Amino acid sequence: VNATTLQDIPEKLEKIVVTGQDTAAGSWLNLSWLLPAMANGIITEYQVLDAAGTVEYIGAGLGFLFRRLTPYTVYSLHLRACTAVGCSDGALQRFVTPETQPALQLPPSVTVVSSRSVNVTWTPPGHANGILTLYTIVRQLSNSTAPASVATLDPRQNVSLVIVDSGLQPFTSYKYAVRSGNRVGSALSAFSLPVRTLPAPPEGLGSAATVTQSSSQILVTWTTPTSPNGIISSIEVLRNSTPIVQLPVSTLSYLDSQLRPARVYCYAIRTCVHSAGCANSTAACNRTAEEIPLGVSPPMLNAVNSSSVRAVWTAPLKPRGAVTAYNVYITQPCAAGPRSCRVFSGLEFSTAITHLLPFTLYTVQLEACTAIGCSNASAQVTTLQAAPRT
Repeated sequence: VNATTLQDIPEKLEKIVVTGQDTAAGSWLNLSWLLPAMANGIITEYQVLDAAGTVEYIGAGLGFLFRRLTPYTVYSLHLRACTAVGCSDGALQRFVTPETQPALQLPPSVTVVSSRSVNVTWTPPGHANGILTLYTIVRQLSNSTAPASVATLDPRQNVSLVIVDSGLQPFTSYKYAVRSGNRVGSALSAFSLPVRTLPAPPEGLGSAATVTQSSSQILVTWTTPTSPNGIISSIEVLRNSTPIVQLPVSTLSYLDSQLRPARVYCYAIRTCVHSAGCANSTAACNRTAEEIPLGVSPPMLNAVNSSSVRAVWTAPLKPRGAVTAYNVYITQPCAAGPRSCRVFSGLEFSTAITHLLPFTLYTVQLEACTAIGCSNASAQVTTLQAAPRT
């Protein structure tokens, strides 16, 4: 005689195992299990429940596709097996979905610090989808398509989510993005709105150029700065370190007039940027042309005896160049008209005039010369009397 004992609830349930997973998006797990070691009857259904008791699967099969999951997330599940008598539960198990590249990385926030630096702050991605291993800050000029990495940080080192990007160009627009990465891949955020660094004093001011035009004029020319670093608000011409004129910002030359002959003048250009300051170019020097002397005083004459006169003179009040020579001429009146001859040429300030006639009126002319020409002044003197000839 054969007899069958009554059914009971299953015992010794097998563990759920992962037999497949979504490595691309981390959105599903393929789960399966074996018959209980002690079914204790006919298994009518299996259930898979989460830790809160929500049923994720119910059926007679030995596996199912666990879908609509989030990447790199822990799910706690346990298996329930049922016979006609009742059900029994297996142990709670933990399952982790695969890592995928981060998602929902927002653009960074950028604030200007100075003319050459900005602060860049950011937040972690909305979905890390794994263990974050890097943040890379990317900078791009607003008018360029070639981004450059400026900093790479490891989030596992408890780094601050802010950097100071320095060494930038003044008055230049930049935009930034953040690349967040984990062990699977990385994702780049959109770029931030452009920010512009503050202006700074101009750079790259070349030396001014000078050309002598005459004894009273010098032409000064210059070029615009290679790095304006802002909006140029004014241009000044400096003569011998003193501002003499302010010009429109588009001006590149200035004719300086009413100068003195044979003088050296040095010029620099001061360029100013609105709200940032000014910078001076290297000075360039030039000399005005010479002119004939002005302010030549008559020579001082002293009759030494009846045949000689001593002439003494001083430099012109306004030489207007280098005096190249002093020339002395003496003129004696006579019936046929005045007769003049040069008796001295040199750079001394006195001479003796000899071989003159006694008690005779002479006109002595002093001539001071530069490379351009000469000016003169005259004085008269009478030689002393002499004893009558016998």
